[in-house]
Amino acid sequence: MGQRILILALVLSLSLNLSESETFKREFRLEKPSDWAYLLEALIHVESEGNRFAVGASNDVGILQITPIYVREVNRILKEERYDLSDRTNIYKSLEMFEVYQEHHNPDKDILTAIKLHNPGAGKWYTEKVMNKFKKLKT
Repeated sequence: MGQRILILALVLSLSLNLSESETFKREFRLEKPSDWAYLLEALIHVESEGNRFAVGASNDVGILQITPIYVREVNRILKEERYDLSDRTNIYKSLEMFEVYQEHHNPDKDILTAIKLHNPGAGKWYTEKVMNKFKKLKT
């Protein structure tokens, strides 16, 4: 329960732009911050059930099951080597990477696009699983 509260607090701080971290000083354009927070919680649940030490079959790690390719792409977007593979087990840094990636590739913060971008190799079943959790969290 305590870890879930921590994750939700971090998600909400990202969604509402309350963090004073350098990474979040730029504005995140969110029409529905609560929907974005619910999406993140749904993704975290589907990917790792909130376990920051979760390891998947494809060298995906952490609460969002971030791959090495994902880390490299975030660093490419930022034009600096800000993150390394060890950051994938850090909840805050994982959420930062997610936001950087989404802001670059999905600036309109479309929920379905975000799901597809996060796990492009997954099929329709993945989108349905995340959306089912998303809808359940909103009720």
